[in-house]
Amino acid sequence: MVRHGSRAGPLSVVAVIALITGCTGNIQTPPASGTGSANTGSSNQSVQGAAGCDPASPIATTPSLGPEVQGSGDDATLYGLIMAQTPMPVHADEDVKIVWRMTGSGPLQLSTVSPEGTAVALQWGPEAHGGSNYDRPGDEWGAGYLFPTAGCWRLHAQRTTGSADVWLEVAPKVTHLRRLRLRP
Repeated sequence: MVRHGSRAGPLSVVAVIALITGCTGNIQTPPASGTGSANTGSSNQSVQGAAGCDPASPIATTPSLGPEVQGSGDDATLYGLIMAQTPMPVHADEDVKIVWRMTGSGPLQLSTVSPEGTAVALQWGPEAHGGSNYDRPGDEWGAGYLFPTAGCWRLHAQRTTGSADVWLEVAPKVTHLRRLRLRP
């Protein structure tokens, strides 16, 4: 908020926006459902991120809910609301809750792979949610993550029918901010 008499100008506003968006300058708003097709020939696969974060999955800020990531799916759409302790980007060694919405059928299985290719266990979840104001297609779950290192992380979601990946670029650990504990 800018008070009357404040000397904050347009550059101050740009600086705040850059801090909030992780200084990427590349904000993309994901469509309401998975669109586009991969160059693999499968018309059911949406391209929203690629292995090695080349590119990373797009993160946009929803008007009322905060940062949202969109996954790349095979017979499924995947969206996740990111609830982190610090402003975007996600940082190493911080608790992060992601509320997932995924189409398909069957139970949800989540796996996390580090930049080095090793599996890393979830902090908790996935926990099914009965409903919310998060308006994306599919069923909803919450899960807790802790990324011990910076780099490109693969977040994989699998159901009986459908699978999808998020390629999340995790920034180095923030040491000067007080850590808050996010509860499921």
